[in-house]
Amino acid sequence: MSTFRKLSAVFVALGMSVASLSFFSAVPAYAISCAGTPSQISLSTNNASCDYRGWDFTGMSISGVDFSTAYLAGAQFGPNGPTFTTLSSVAFGNNSSHGVNFNHAHITGSTFYLSDMASSDFADTVLTGSTFHFAHLEGSSFINADFTGVTIINSWLGGANLSYSNITQAQLDDAILTPDTICPDTYPLGEHVGNCFSALKAPLPTVTAPVIGSNGFTFDITNNDPDYYTFTVAVTAGPGVATLGTPSGSTLPVNVTNAPPGSQTVVTITGSIGSGASQVVSSTTYNYQEQVASELARTGLNNEEIHSGLLVGASLLVLGMGALVISRRIRTSN
Repeated sequence: MSTFRKLSAVFVALGMSVASLSFFSAVPAYAISCAGTPSQISLSTNNASCDYRGWDFTGMSISGVDFSTAYLAGAQFGPNGPTFTTLSSVAFGNNSSHGVNFNHAHITGSTFYLSDMASSDFADTVLTGSTFHFAHLEGSSFINADFTGVTIINSWLGGANLSYSNITQAQLDDAILTPDTICPDTYPLGEHVGNCFSALKAPLPTVTAPVIGSNGFTFDITNNDPDYYTFTVAVTAGPGVATLGTPSGSTLPVNVTNAPPGSQTVVTITGSIGSGASQVVSSTTYNYQEQVASELARTGLNNEEIHSGLLVGASLLVLGMGALVISRRIRTSN
């Protein structure tokens, strides 16, 4: 072998040795394989891409652990009887870990960066000094959570429940909310005139055209939501008595009796949301004849045709019942 080839071989071997040394020195000296049980989780655990889905960490004290690439969907960090889980300076990161239970946990100085923890439970959780950065928390529960010193940066809280938490508007300014996000006052964002800390909207009813009967009429309120507001009705002009029917979903029937066709009846619908100082009340009138006129304009019928239609319909019903009775008698005689 020539001197040039010998030197080349030496340099190649030396280069491989240096590269190998550099590679192994880049791996932390403490790195080991994934933990086999929750009790094995510690600073000496390399949790990269480890599958901890459904693991039970309740009652443990975990500090400085990096879960940023671990799978934690369905994991339990919630309470174990009177004992709560303590998480200090823990990193949660960029793997889909939906439905994690942190209920009553004490999480301090920890980071949720690029973490996808939608539909997780943070109810009654202490989050002191923690950071949510590009975190997906849609549909998660933060009921009565402690947000003291928490930083929120471009994080998604659509549909999350923040009821009774101490989160501030300054913290929410950099969060992405949706109308169904429940604000600290227990009402959805969409029921406020602005942000979560603004006044509640006065509930205005959406109504249908009247259905005319021989001694009154009915109509529906179609945006009923008894979880957040209530509607009451009363006749405030003309003849008649207004009562509410049995609600079905968002539909609330209104029945007005003793108001024959042509009555100048006006029903006042009162909406109420909130209580005490935050209560907001609305008042909307439902003018029977104006509603009839509007429906006539829409359908192209006139008042006489509507009432004639009612009489014809009743007559056809009577004739149909008579025909049914005659048919049965003929069959019996045969």
